[in-house]
Amino acid sequence: MANTLSPDHLRTGQLIDGLDGTPYQSCSLSYEHRVGPVLSIPYVEQAEQFSRIALWFQNRPPASIIFHDNLGAVTLTGLKVRSWTGSDFVLGRLRANVAVFGQPRELKPEYKFATLISRIDGLEDFASFSSIASEVENTEHGHRVTVVVESKDKVEFDHGGFQYAIRATSPWTSMQGRSFAANAEAVLETTSLDGATADDHLKAQWPIRALLIMANGSKLYWRSHHIRDEQFPLWMLDGSSRMHEPCTVLMRRTVEDHEQPEPSRTDVSLPLFRLVDLGEAGLRNWLDLYQDPAFRRSIEPVVEVINGASHFLEPQILMTILALDAMGYYRDERRAGNVALSKQIERCLVAAGVDFSSIGPPLGIAKAIANTNNDLKHPDRQQRPDPIHMSLVAELSTAIMRLQLFDLLGLSAETRVRCTSYGDIHQAIQGFEQTGLRIDTTGKFVSRMDAPAAE
Repeated sequence: MANTLSPDHLRTGQLIDGLDGTPYQSCSLSYEHRVGPVLSIPYVEQAEQFSRIALWFQNRPPASIIFHDNLGAVTLTGLKVRSWTGSDFVLGRLRANVAVFGQPRELKPEYKFATLISRIDGLEDFASFSSIASEVENTEHGHRVTVVVESKDKVEFDHGGFQYAIRATSPWTSMQGRSFAANAEAVLETTSLDGATADDHLKAQWPIRALLIMANGSKLYWRSHHIRDEQFPLWMLDGSSRMHEPCTVLMRRTVEDHEQPEPSRTDVSLPLFRLVDLGEAGLRNWLDLYQDPAFRRSIEPVVEVINGASHFLEPQILMTILALDAMGYYRDERRAGNVALSKQIERCLVAAGVDFSSIGPPLGIAKAIANTNNDLKHPDRQQRPDPIHMSLVAELSTAIMRLQLFDLLGLSAETRVRCTSYGDIHQAIQGFEQTGLRIDTTGKFVSRMDAPAAE
């Protein structure tokens, strides 16, 4: 078996804390839902041989520790007490912020890694790299198939102290005479010359995940992480080491993502734009934008709504309108305060660059969205928004936020027209026609039969 850890996997081994005089401690390593790796350590409270272990569960766990069994070493850092039960014979549990499935050259309180390699849902279709080519030749004995696996496509640039790379990978397996399988994938890499903690690498990669979610309009998750660093080499049986190979990493911040089902092909096959539309300059521009707290404040709420922050319409609407308000503020050159919510939303409608006349006039649409927000927020308002109206506002508000990216990232008009002809944006607009509703100049929902067409 490989040196990994899955939800249904229990590993039994020994702990090494790197301190003189501490004997190896038997324990088990398991995976806990939404928490990740957890060490379960039995000890006797009053026994001298367990005195140092007992201190761990007085909120003094070691900064890092190595778990070792027949499958290999797991280096765990950022340890916290999870629980303990019993009085004399105690079972204590520690959870880790970061678990590296590899043996380090030396045990350190914290590690800074050269490179973090991440797989994110939707990245493969967004990048659209081609790294597998095949050729079929008909022969008298059947078909001769030649497959060339070459991961040559990539985009690289520097930003904020990291070197970013989106590159193709082509993992493959074969069994001589029986099977051959290859997959074209794409990964995101961040590299720091001076090294960076796992959290710092993840923080650097977070904007790319946000971009993918905004482009696809569907739930996307961190699928896996690996580190590449000389501190975690490939160890030989004789104790020597060779060039470092990527090591699997589990991070508490993203383990819940790994548990989620992978998206269907339809969820990731029609993004608003792709990497080829952005290029290196577009990606760099996006990271520049994301460094502005005002911009980030407008993007993060809608990203989390799209990614399933709530199953209820009310919080979805409140969070998305919060994002629209922040985006309107970001677009205001004066960054003025005390601006009406409807005015901020109207700024976003204009910037979207899409014809919303089939729904209503821009100011009317902005008032309708703002009124829905206020009706939900303020308990003194007697009228609760109609569920159909709320559904329309939720989809339209999200669409307006996603459309903000086109002018900010310098995407072509053709790309904008393409995305409004089908998919989620088109459906958000068509939803009004399908329900027979429009919005008038005052922001009220009215029947399409009774309302005049917007000028």
